[in-house]
Amino acid sequence: MDWIDFPNAPNIGDVICELADVSEGTTKAILTDGFGFLVVRRKDHVWGFVNLCPHQFLPLTHRRSDIMSADATALLCSNHSMRFDIETGQGETCALSKVPLQVVDGEIVIGRVKRA
Repeated sequence: MDWIDFPNAPNIGDVICELADVSEGTTKAILTDGFGFLVVRRKDHVWGFVNLCPHQFLPLTHRRSDIMSADATALLCSNHSMRFDIETGQGETCALSKVPLQVVDGEIVIGRVKRA
């Protein structure tokens, strides 16, 4: 399912949080108006996913918030340990719904917005 098809999906251009709110090499679960995000940060690059396991339809962070693999290459579902690539969201048999993010003036923003 595409992220925009989920209930309460935010709008392109909406600010999710400050880049400084997501520590380097970590993930952060963010709930905005009932829509759950996972933001992954490596250096100044960010990736976003809907915080929902495609197998069990529970947030990946349902049982614990630290879901980054030890080698920092995958997100691990806290419900059943399925691995998802941190850049693509791809798992062995399915994928997380990716949310396009970019950093604009120190803020993490949904979609590709034009700079003034």
